[in-house]
Amino acid sequence: MRRDGFGLALIAVAVLVAAATWWKVPGAFGDATRALVNGAVGSLGWVVPLLLVVAAVRILRHPEQRPPRGRTIVGYGALILGVSGLVHILRGNAVPTDGSEAMRAGGGWFGWIAA
Repeated sequence: MRRDGFGLALIAVAVLVAAATWWKVPGAFGDATRALVNGAVGSLGWVVPLLLVVAAVRILRHPEQRPPRGRTIVGYGALILGVSGLVHILRGNAVPTDGSEAMRAGGGWFGWIAA
């Protein structure tokens, strides 16, 4: 089964997320994307486009392999939660009542949940 379309779609999403998070593209789309990414992983938002490109390259280079199994998804999810939790603790361990800026400065919602 060929999955070139999915890999190319991931690259397109990576470019859009990079435009919003790295280059701070103005407008409703840029603001919403930045709020979503930085709200989820906080100060680690700059890594999200890179991870999307890595996933896309893997899919494009090995399209014959089956989709990731549950253990792969759980493993990468645990890695992301762990790193964002550590970043959240190192950046002051903000809570949601401190406001969205404090949460985004730490590990975001994922970091708060893991911490």
